Amino acid sequence: MFAKLTHKYPVDTYQEKEEYVSYGETVDGKFKGIKYLNTVIKNLETIFKVIPVEYRKDFSVSLMKVSSQVPPHTDSMSKTVINFYIKTDNCTTQFYNKKVEAPRQHQIPNQTNGFMFDLEDLIPTDSFIAEEGDAYVLDVTTPHAVWSANEPDRVALSLSTFHDFEKVIFLLKETGNI
Repeated sequence: MFAKLTHKYPVDTYQEKEEYVSYGETVDGKFKGIKYLNTVIKNLETIFKVIPVEYRKDFSVSLMKVSSQVPPHTDSMSKTVINFYIKTDNCTTQFYNKKVEAPRQHQIPNQTNGFMFDLEDLIPTDSFIAEEGDAYVLDVTTPHAVWSANEPDRVALSLSTFHDFEKVIFLLKETGNI
């Protein structure tokens, strides 16, 4: 489901570039949801050192900004992500198992192969609360959510890939990061 990387990885100065996908809605003129933006990171080469050189081409980089509670879902277009947390806002990332064989699910605009799930059809399992500088690898094919006591303001550099979670764990062990 997830694993914490062994070291802190502070993300140096970054620049937000154009948004390329968002999941959510605008309420009273303010976006609520998750946005993924292109970005320029000063220490990107240091961040990429967690992945063996020959696999770096298989990971895409984006800046993830979370501005609302994120109900249980699976991600679109990625199987695994490595998130380097810049701003955490004391949010909980909660993973779930399916309580029923065929949980109720639907898609929101911009979702492709990911789904939103009905909370009643899921059982909470493991969770974590990231701190600034932490990095976690997540299996985003498993239902997960982001919860916060307040309206969250969470920012992370995200490396996403089509490789499955077990393969990425193997790669992170190879570089000494798990």
